[in-house]
Amino acid sequence: MSVKIRIAASIFCFAYLLHITGCKTQITNIALSPDITKYTSHSLDFPSIIGNEYKIISTVVKQKKLLVKATRSDTSFFIGVDLLKGNVFFIKPDPSNDYVSSTFDISGDSIFSLSSLTPSEIFITNIKSDNTQKKAVDFEKATRPGKIVLNHNQIFLLNDVYGVGVVNQINFKQIMFHNEGITGLVNPQSSTLSFPVNSSLNLISGHVIANNTIQLYAIDNRGSIRWRYLVKQNSKREAVSILSFSNLFVVKYDSTLVGLNKEDGKEVWHNTLQNSVSDIYKWQDKILAYCLVNPSGTYPDNEDFEYKVVMKLFDSKQGKEVWSTDFNSANVPHIGICGTNLLVSDNKLFTLFSLNNGTILSKKHFPQKNKGDYAFEMLADIGTGDYYIKSYGGEIYW
Repeated sequence: MSVKIRIAASIFCFAYLLHITGCKTQITNIALSPDITKYTSHSLDFPSIIGNEYKIISTVVKQKKLLVKATRSDTSFFIGVDLLKGNVFFIKPDPSNDYVSSTFDISGDSIFSLSSLTPSEIFITNIKSDNTQKKAVDFEKATRPGKIVLNHNQIFLLNDVYGVGVVNQINFKQIMFHNEGITGLVNPQSSTLSFPVNSSLNLISGHVIANNTIQLYAIDNRGSIRWRYLVKQNSKREAVSILSFSNLFVVKYDSTLVGLNKEDGKEVWHNTLQNSVSDIYKWQDKILAYCLVNPSGTYPDNEDFEYKVVMKLFDSKQGKEVWSTDFNSANVPHIGICGTNLLVSDNKLFTLFSLNNGTILSKKHFPQKNKGDYAFEMLADIGTGDYYIKSYGGEIYW
């Protein structure tokens, strides 16, 4: 393994460590246990499809397409896999050959990519040819890219300008939202785009103003600001999450959930939970809130450290609680959504919950040596909102 690949793997794990769910060691060549996959209808072994010589760095799902960043020998690649057809529809070298932090998305026949090696330029590569052009995006405070998301005629640059950059794909006109203060005040996780992306209106957490206060902007497909909303956090280290529903946005920060009317940004409802909310997920017209609680308050000192997990389901229209359940977890749990089922697995136990009422449908204890068979990651399609389950060997299930 080259030094570059080892560095890439280390930084990937470190970035995961900073995420609220913690860092899990990637396990290779492991398919999920049938105890889990029996609740799915489809699967795709995409590492075998693209070739085992590629080392996968990151994966994103968009409009039922799997977008993969991978390396082979000393070269970085962007790969597209059609999940429904099960075929590779492009493999293109990363024009920046950035092993660690390049990011990309697709629009039509074009790959738009960004690299920390040249943070003021967007590379546009034609999928059907090797033609690549560069467009300047001379933001004042460009840093290494976090994520690039294409949405019709818009380019969203998350974490790239200590905030959010919005660029028009046609004329490359730019709007920039960044922290006017010193770099150290910026929480990279405050750079957030509502999920799933919407063709007409999206909500972005633009930049920190002061005292952990973040300015949110509702941006239409013409790049105009429709309305603004302020979030006052308890800590700048907490991540903001935003879900998009038909008539409102749901914003999560600290222990708070708030529903905002899409037309004018006014609060429709406001909930404060007892625990800080680690993440939220969109399921049908409801919100699944996940709280990871450290009951002892001590630093996790072993891989079976016991957390308390609180799961709550809310109605998105009025913010009313539908059900709530809590349980203990040996280490940070893996969480997945498949149809009407909620899948939760820790180092010792796999549990199946009903998303309709929160009841436990089944439990499966497994020996420590088999925990890799129950380890998975949930991927969310940023275009459709559908959920997929990925084993740490790379297989995709849905």
